[in-house]
Amino acid sequence: MGAETTLVPGRFITTMAQLLGTIVVFFSRFENMRTALRNADLYFADQASLDAAVQTMNVSILVAITFSMVFLIVELVGLIGGFSIFNHGLNLLYIVMHTLGSIFVGMFILEEWHYVRFWYLFAFFCLPTAILEIVVIGSYACCKKPLRV
Repeated sequence: MGAETTLVPGRFITTMAQLLGTIVVFFSRFENMRTALRNADLYFADQASLDAAVQTMNVSILVAITFSMVFLIVELVGLIGGFSIFNHGLNLLYIVMHTLGSIFVGMFILEEWHYVRFWYLFAFFCLPTAILEIVVIGSYACCKKPLRV
């Protein structure tokens, strides 16, 4: 029983959990946007300005969701493609980051946080791991040997 029997499935499960949570955020984003409107105490002179604000919020959270999904899929490609499957240090880091990311994404959904907070979740839990995975895949592509951390 090596570390691969625990780390690789754990990494896959936590990455999938965060990806599924992000998919749920896509379907529940309007509640988070409603929270933003309630907390803003803004006065909209007409319906057009309210529609413009809602459209801006929708675009912002959709961009964050899209980036999160793309980066999580890149990590899954790196895992399934075998680029970082036996790198125990990275696997452990990914497990910790995606476990925390899944917990916070669940809280984001259930507690209907402000939609901008999803950008923070993306920046702290998706972006660093995706950058590491891209570096690992890039080092394998140009040097033909895996990067060890």
